[in-house]
Amino acid sequence: MEVTTIPIHLKSVVSITNSGTVDAYTAAIRAINYHGLSTITNTGTVSSTTRQGLVAWTQSGDVTVDNSGTVSAL
Repeated sequence: MEVTTIPIHLKSVVSITNSGTVDAYTAAIRAINYHGLSTITNTGTVSSTTRQGLVAWTQSGDVTVDNSGTVSAL
């Protein structure tokens, strides 16, 4: 998994890329950003016990989720 934060003129980009396997009780992959873009790219396998497979949130910006993998959130 790769996590990147890039500040851009007081705005930032939080980017998470996963091509492996993530097993979690809470959010398997969570991207949180208060001032900019939150993005998740998943080509791997993600599993969450509490129904939070891929979570992307931002207070003032855009959110993108690109999933071509498998997400299981029970």
